[in-house]
Amino acid sequence: MGLDAIMDFSPTLKLGDESLTENELRKFLTMAEGLIQYKGRWVEVSKAKLEALLQAFDKVKDLAEEGALSLGRP
Repeated sequence: MGLDAIMDFSPTLKLGDESLTENELRKFLTMAEGLIQYKGRWVEVSKAKLEALLQAFDKVKDLAEEGALSLGRP
């Protein structure tokens, strides 16, 4: 496995054993804040925290696409 394979990733968030897609996370922004039932589980939604998480995901993806993200020291 080379560095390209290691750096080719997509950040995910898990709810138990289930991975949530970026689209699913963005749908949470349109839902009520607080406790909601999602796929049979109660989930606490904080729109401020979710927006910060999605911004971090976007930043990491942008850095990876630009080649500015590395595992080595500068």
